[in-house]
Parts: sequence; structure tokens; C-alpha cells
Amino acid sequence: MSADDYDVIVVGCGPVGMVLSALLANAGVRVLALEREDEIGFRPRARHIDGEAMRVLQSIGVADAGAEIMSPMQGALRLVGADGGTLLEQRFDQTQRGRQGWFEDYQLYQPLLLGLLREHLDRSATARLRTSCEVTGVTQNSERVSVEIRRGETGMSERVTAAYVVGCDGANSFVRREIGASLHALGPDHPFLVIDAFPMRAEYESPDLQVSMIVCDPARPHYASPGHGMTVPIRFEFMVMPGEDGEELTKPAALAGLTQPYLDADEVHFERAAVYVFHSLLLDQWRVGRVLLAGDAAHVQPPFMGQGLCSGFRDASNLAWKLAMVCRGETDDGLLDSYQSERSPHARDWINEANRIGAIVMTTNAAEARARDKRIRSGESRELRPLQPRLGPGLHGDDPEPAGTLAPQPSLPDGRRLDDLLGPRFAVITTDDLWRGVAAPLREAVEAAPHVVVVNEGVSAATELLAHYDSAAVILRPDRYVLGIAGDASALEGLLGRIPAISAAPAGAGLTH
Repeated sequence: MSADDYDVIVVGCGPVGMVLSALLANAGVRVLALEREDEIGFRPRARHIDGEAMRVLQSIGVADAGAEIMSPMQGALRLVGADGGTLLEQRFDQTQRGRQGWFEDYQLYQPLLLGLLREHLDRSATARLRTSCEVTGVTQNSERVSVEIRRGETGMSERVTAAYVVGCDGANSFVRREIGASLHALGPDHPFLVIDAFPMRAEYESPDLQVSMIVCDPARPHYASPGHGMTVPIRFEFMVMPGEDGEELTKPAALAGLTQPYLDADEVHFERAAVYVFHSLLLDQWRVGRVLLAGDAAHVQPPFMGQGLCSGFRDASNLAWKLAMVCRGETDDGLLDSYQSERSPHARDWINEANRIGAIVMTTNAAEARARDKRIRSGESRELRPLQPRLGPGLHGDDPEPAGTLAPQPSLPDGRRLDDLLGPRFAVITTDDLWRGVAAPLREAVEAAPHVVVVNEGVSAATELLAHYDSAAVILRPDRYVLGIAGDASALEGLLGRIPAISAAPAGAGLTH
């Protein structure tokens, strides 16, 4: 592909940039992915993804391979009080998958996931990955975006262009600075020492670290998790207390002392020990013209909910199908305006919840810690509740739930998951009677649209979804959020009118079995 052949340039090849590139490439979009580092596989930060994130990996065809290098959360997550006793314990069910068709929570080692994503992207006919490329300039006009890059090994500069650029280049995003967007703080900063350790022997298991623990000790709040064999490291996150020297905390003697309650330092290899400041930041402008931002470039989340990488995957899933439709000429780029309006409130909800939980479990005030423990043990506390935010206003308008919420993913009788049948398209799931009641010209336009699939009640998973929503019709978006539900032909026709590019769609084939 020549420089002018790109539809989208993705800047930054962490997990979010790689997933976005893969989603676009799978949709036939010509993608150039640029990474500053020569090797992109040795930055072990993210450790957790949820069932929704696995569903995104499923949509690009790497979830089954990903499941082999990840581990469903083991045993339990235990909340430990100031006195060392258990406050709450959430058991992880490893006997059945959750509503998303996957286990609810997975542990991962980020370099292995990046390697898997890179192999997938290398096989793509419409994507190109270039490393050792530092972006030094981003300019745009009404038709194209020009990106200046400097090759690390030669120092030579060159220019590449695309219709759109997406900055996935992290919390210190160069692309974000180039377009004049800013991150705004939603909560306090928290310095933590993050430690990853692998056992020296594959069979080693610490008897004192069998479940993941959030230890609410006001003397030093911390998190400890056992990992999984040689594929997911043991993880610790210790709060850096006032007056402490972060560099001193990373020395071998300090690491051995901090982790001593949980393991024998002689039995593990400390692969990484670094002080990170956990921020709570949200972007003010997710799109400026032909340049957009995603992942940590758009929001930085504290780790108390384990949703940082998950939120980045949601960005990629939300944006990819919209960019694909625009790049294929199926709709105008006004569709891209819904990216910020939908994703920003959703990301804000997760950040605010993480801050709220962090304030509860990570207090360093002994009196507050005792009062918190008493509330939780009494059963009176409602502070630790599950969060299921919906998208902000977008394609679903001001419709009430379930519009804007993530749909479950039933399985088919042959073991496949529903998304594998639907593909990256809008899915109109409806009863035969209701579908026949839709005006013939609209029905024919929907069935001819290549970006829409019609599934009738003869598919068992479709029947299951309709029963779940107690409705005769539900429309799912390509990212599997609910566009809306309908109980009669008039309501369904109104929802169909919200699917972009129905009237302009070229002839294609719908799925009616």
C-alpha cells in the first residue's frame, strides 16, 4: 500500500490500538498502525479484562486463542479489613460462563496478549504495522490527515496520510496535544508500587496467597493476587505512603519485605517493580475533525475496578464499526459525532465508581477504617454494589433502557456464540409475524443492506434474546449494545430508521434462518 492508500492511521500499538486496528482491518478498512517502540510486547501493565472485553476479542477472531494464555479469575476476591479479618468475599464461578458468553473476569499477562494481537494483524491483507516510528506532527484539512513520522533506526522523516487518524498513544498522548484536547481530573492521584513476580518453579504456589485480596489496612492499603502458573504473574500493588522514597521501595530488600506475608522471595523472580501514579482523567474532546482519540489517550482510570483496559476495548468496539461505515462510503462522518456522546459518559461512570470504591477501601485513617469495617460486617453497607452503566446519548436517543445497554450473548445449539452468527453488523432480531408487518419498502431495504442482518425467531438464541427483553423485536448494534426494542410494527419501523445508511445500501443478503 502506498502512503495515500490508508483509510485510517492508528498511532500507538498497545492493546487498544492493536484491537482497533484489527477491528478495522477485519472490516476491510486499510489501516496503518504506528508504534514508537521497536518491540511492542514488553510493557506489562493491564492485568484484567472482563467478559465484554473477551467478546471484543471474539469479534476479531482471537478470543479462543486468548483464553489459552489467560486465566479465569481463580477462587475468590477477598476484601480484608483493618484487623486482618474478611469483610466480604466474592467467589468466581468457573463452572459456567456468564451473560457475555465468556467468564466474567480474566487475568492476563499483557505481553502475551500483545503478541497474539500482533500475529493476527500481521496476517491481515488490509493492515500494516510499523514499529520504531515516532509521530512528530499531525495536521489535517477537510479531506485528509497528514502524519509526520521519524524512523528510530535511521532518524529519517517521512509523511503518511489517511482519511482519519486515531490516537491510541497512551496517557501522555502526542496526538492529543497536537489537536489541542485536554484531560481533566475527576479524582485524586494515588502513587502505588506495582510488582509483578513469576515463580521460579512452575509448581510453586504460595500457601498464603490462594485468592486475590484487597487489603484495607490503613497502615498500607494494598492488593495481592496469586496469578496463574507461568502465564500470569503474581501481582502486588502497594500504596506509597507519605514521605517514602519510591526508588527505595523498588530495591530487592524492600520488595522481599513488602511481599513477605504472602510469599518467599527466594521462590520468585521479580520481573517488574515500579511506582505508578494512578490517575483519574477524562478527555474534553474525543474528536477534532478527522482525528479521534481512544484508550488511555481519552481516559485514565484508577485500577480499583479493573476497568482501564476494558474501557479502551469499548472505545475500539464503538469506534471501529462507525469508522468502517464512513470509510466505505456508506454514511457521512456525522456518525462519528456519536462516539464521544456515547463513550464519554460511560467512561466517566467507571472512573467515578473506581474513585468511590478506592476512597472506601484505601483509606489511611484508622478510625474511618474501623467504622467502614463495622458497616460492612453488619450487612448495612451498600457501598460495594455492581455497576452496569449504559452508553450516553447517541443512536438510541433518549429511549429508556434497555436501549444503550450491552446485550447478553446466548449460545447456539452447535456451541457457537451468537455473535459468530451475526458478524460485525446491525442485527434485527424479531418474530416472523412482526417482521411481516413492517412496510415492504423498508423491509426490503433492510434485507438488502450489507451492514444489517435479520434473524427470525427460528434461531434458538434469537428466541432467547427476545424472551430476555420480553419483546417481539430487538435491534443490536455491531458493538452489541442495544439500539432499542419494539413490540409492534410501528415501533420497529422507527428503530429501523435509526440504522445508518439503510436507504442508500447496495443490494446484499439478509440472514433469515
